Amino acid sequence: MSRLKSAKLALPLLVAAAVVTGCASGESGIASPGVTDQPDGTNTVPGTPTSSPGAGLSAVDACSLLTPTELRAVANFDEGTSKTVGTGRTCEWKENSSEEDASILTATIRENGGIDGIEDKGYGTRSGAIGTNGREVVEVPTRVGCVVAMAVGADERVEVGVGHLGEDLNRTEMCQTAGKVVELIDPKLPQG
Repeated sequence: MSRLKSAKLALPLLVAAAVVTGCASGESGIASPGVTDQPDGTNTVPGTPTSSPGAGLSAVDACSLLTPTELRAVANFDEGTSKTVGTGRTCEWKENSSEEDASILTATIRENGGIDGIEDKGYGTRSGAIGTNGREVVEVPTRVGCVVAMAVGADERVEVGVGHLGEDLNRTEMCQTAGKVVELIDPKLPQG
């Protein structure tokens, strides 16, 4: 098997697990559902995976976080595949491309640590807030792309990873893409 193909097989795991070693643990927070009042008295965001009050991310399916239309706005990704990577529930979308070095997008839900313990992977980190909810985010460029971790309460987070193998790897573009995806996902998540 060629070195590129071997590396390509490892890419999904590398992207999804890029910030696993930076997990932080603590007490669980209380999350409340979305922001729009519905006739039945529940609060949800249209098109959002629903969860019961106080459930945090436990009822959220990673593959339901992006619609096909949203995926097409980012790139030409195939349908997502659910898997467990470490302690996270991950959805992986592969770019529909004939090229050997197509990109991969992942969304990983972690209920065992916020963003405080996220570690630098050797390329620096940037912290800030995103969206109308002001959620804290940490951008972590990696060897194969970029991960943006978004806080959902003190002890939960969603990580969006964009990875690419090949000579044309551009971490800045990967981080911009991950940031765009985080903006799409943000309003769909429960408040922490």
